[in-house]
Amino acid sequence: MKPTKRTYNWEKLNPVIEELLQKFLDTSSVNIDDEIILLHQLQKAYWCYIDNIMHQENLPEFTEEEFFIRCFQQSKQFKLQKDYVVTIYNAFKQYLDGIPVAGCVLVNKKCTKVVMIKSKVYEKVYFDFPKGKAERNESTINCAIRETWEEIGVIVDNKITDRHKIEFIYKGKQMTLYFIFGLDDDEDFKILNNKEVEQVLWVHVNDLSKIVSRSYYHIIDNIKDYIFDYSNKNNIRLLTKNSPQKSPKIEKFNYNRFKKELSTINRSPKGKKQKGWSPKEMFETNEKLFGIKSTYNLDDYISV
Repeated sequence: MKPTKRTYNWEKLNPVIEELLQKFLDTSSVNIDDEIILLHQLQKAYWCYIDNIMHQENLPEFTEEEFFIRCFQQSKQFKLQKDYVVTIYNAFKQYLDGIPVAGCVLVNKKCTKVVMIKSKVYEKVYFDFPKGKAERNESTINCAIRETWEEIGVIVDNKITDRHKIEFIYKGKQMTLYFIFGLDDDEDFKILNNKEVEQVLWVHVNDLSKIVSRSYYHIIDNIKDYIFDYSNKNNIRLLTKNSPQKSPKIEKFNYNRFKKELSTINRSPKGKKQKGWSPKEMFETNEKLFGIKSTYNLDDYISV
């Protein structure tokens, strides 16, 4: 049975976009020559559409680029051709990649868990700390305060300090994460940004590497080290730092030894036609050659 195709309220789309253009593209303050400000405002309009309007009004979902194209084609003040919109949009994304990113690592009192946000973008699930890009002329610490409030509803401006932070480059972006220690496990989180946050959850420090992408592993290691050092300095002994597990020693395969050992195994009486390995022979051979002792149930190998 084929799923029914969803029908959207297309008649209402143009009036909604017109209303968003009037709200976010104030012609008295936005100039077509300042494309960065113009696209920043359109990005806010897009977030408003996704968060507050799309589902309520049964309107279609667009990518950010598709939304920009539709807005410029519909706008009377800033009417632009599609190819030019694509060009300035790509330049805008490159500009955004150069903007510093800041956020917070919120740690519970026992230094065992941190706050993570779960996001879903085009059916793909991501886990990350509350963070985001700095606005124009905004410091990294103020950016971290604002993003933490906007994404999970926690006020940290009276707890945040430059003394507890790490700075690094990730995928070409300058990032700063500030550590906020001492949160209660029952801290009240509020999802204020539905577009970016699907769920707020506590994650054990030792489980962080299980849910983030591989490219994030070295950052997670630095975060775990920082939390562990802080817990030691403040006599918080409830966090045990995982010692790196050594890989099991694998003996190099020796073909000559294997051939010699195999020749000593009598698989069947001499002169009888060989019909292949029996389960018992197979397991006994593995144990003799490789030291691997296996258990088996003969009934599992017999067809009735």
